[in-house]
Amino acid sequence: MKRLGTVLHLSAQKRLILKAEMPNVGELQLGSAAYTKTNRKVGWVHDVMGRVGAPYVALRVRRGVRAEGLVGQRLYVR
Repeated sequence: MKRLGTVLHLSAQKRLILKAEMPNVGELQLGSAAYTKTNRKVGWVHDVMGRVGAPYVALRVRRGVRAEGLVGQRLYVR
């Protein structure tokens, strides 16, 4: 699994906002599934935004996932 980033906060639209940590965010596909360290699927990549050198990622959260509990955690993609 590749490291996606660390969850910063939950947006007003109920999206998780992450600080991207991938070396090449350009290879990230919209709709890619995001997982926790324990391989639990938490959502999908909804948007990549910000500067090229310091991008952020917005995740659409999966039903049944308590998004507030993910703040501060590192998430991954396959």
